[in-house]
Amino acid sequence: MKRDYAKHQAELLEEMERIRAAAARAQERQGPRGAVVLRAGPTFTVVNSESGPSIKCHRCGLVSSNWNDIDKLYCGNCHRFHKEVS
Repeated sequence: MKRDYAKHQAELLEEMERIRAAAARAQERQGPRGAVVLRAGPTFTVVNSESGPSIKCHRCGLVSSNWNDIDKLYCGNCHRFHKEVS
């Protein structure tokens, strides 16, 4: 009986750790003011917030809500296209 309890307790602890890790990953994906990160790369982040989707360039800091910039992963300030790493 004790072995079953110990095994069950170990399984519960493992499940709790998986839940904590998933919650930490979800929290990392939160953008500014609770915005949800839709896409991200080494040089950009696309977020969806209450004001709508936007792309932020990590090179210059520009944030654009232009649909073409978001679709093409383009920074109008740097005049460069971002690359999405898969």
